[in-house]
Order: sequence, then C-alpha cells, then structure tokens
Amino acid sequence: MKLTKSIDAVQVGETVTGLYPKNGNRNILRRFIGKVLQKASAKNGLYIKVQESSDGQKIRSLLANKISTGKVEVA
Repeated sequence: MKLTKSIDAVQVGETVTGLYPKNGNRNILRRFIGKVLQKASAKNGLYIKVQESSDGQKIRSLLANKISTGKVEVA
C-alpha cells in the first residue's frame, strides 16, 4: 500500500516516488523513485534531495513546487 504525503510530511530515509519535469523546466514529466537524503528550504522554496535507485544511483535535488501534484507516494 502506498501512502501519498506532502513534501512537508516526508521524512529523511523514506523511499518516495513522483513526477517531475524533465531537466527541471520541460513540459515532459519523468518519474523519480528514490530514497530521501535531505529535506531543506532555500530561497526558491522547499526541496528534497533524492538518491534515485532507477537511474544509476544519481542524487537529484527536486523543488517541491515543481513536483506535478505537490505530493509524493511513500513506499
């Protein structure tokens, strides 16, 4: 069973999945799946740092306001 949470409720260490614009600014969405390494706030807003399991262990920073639904699924 997957639980949908807002970015505010996600904890470090949880595995999350969601949709994010390709290259951060395209109209094409890509699915990300990975473990949350860090959750922080910057001048552009709240973001999470995710280590993707499907893309060769890459670490990506994802802005909360760009995640398509504003929520992520927690496994």
